[in-house]
Amino acid sequence: MRGNFGLVLAAAEAFVRRLDPGDKARIGSFAERVTIEPANFTSDREALIRILRAGLQPPGPSPLWNAIDESITSLREQEGRRVVLVFSDGADAPMNFKLNNRSVMDVMRRAQQENVMVYAVGLQSTLLQPRSAGRGGLSAGGLTSQRPDPALARIAEDTGGGYFEMNRAENLESTFAGVADELHHQYALGFEPPKLDDKMHKVEVKVGRPGTKVRARKEYFAASEKPGQP
Repeated sequence: MRGNFGLVLAAAEAFVRRLDPGDKARIGSFAERVTIEPANFTSDREALIRILRAGLQPPGPSPLWNAIDESITSLREQEGRRVVLVFSDGADAPMNFKLNNRSVMDVMRRAQQENVMVYAVGLQSTLLQPRSAGRGGLSAGGLTSQRPDPALARIAEDTGGGYFEMNRAENLESTFAGVADELHHQYALGFEPPKLDDKMHKVEVKVGRPGTKVRARKEYFAASEKPGQP
């Protein structure tokens, strides 16, 4: 992330500037810890941009699933469509060796149960491998490419969101702007489950128009009570 940090900030700012007056958001970052600001969701785009420019953590570890889990928690009391947009160039690596780290399955199931869409943007990164000692002395290092965690695509697909993977950081700003535009031009389809049994059920959405791309959840949770109710 160190080489792409400025581009990430510019891309996130492009996303914020495309929020509609009725949209609300918070900004999160994850490294040594997970932080989400401000204290409450806001429609104040300038306040969100100030957080982007001054309040993010420097690059560090990547507690990817912990961060998405905390984002879902922050959305619990929000009405309407609830979306987490996550950007990462690597795999989950919390580096804290604790036993309470969340897994991708934990986060995926929770997003499905609490009706949260996950959009993910993955950036392929280039790593410089250090030189190592061998029989003939030091061997030269080299550049290797690292793809983002493949589970990002899966959690996005299964929760009805979209996944975008890039190998050039320069495309970040247009991609984030495209996500904002897509969210503002979606149709919402729903139905009443035949029974509310607190179980997961498969669901498949088909359309008759050729070339149409459907983003829809693969499963739904038939909750007998709303999440968070006693």
